[in-house]
Amino acid sequence: MLIITLKNGDELTVHEFEKVSYLAGGPRKEKTAMSFNEIIIDNNVTYNFIGETTISIRGSEILYIKLINN
Repeated sequence: MLIITLKNGDELTVHEFEKVSYLAGGPRKEKTAMSFNEIIIDNNVTYNFIGETTISIRGSEILYIKLINN
């Protein structure tokens, strides 16, 4: 499960998190839960968090992200 806390205080949850996909200065990048610690949130990038649901959100809106391994 992935919990995205937004700067406005809201929380978004992605159950059964599989990967995050984003485009930053080149080809599309994808990170799974195993390589999640390699992500650096850029304010100017839109991130697609994919799992049971898909959430697309701009980096500038994200305060922090918590990955919970089950």
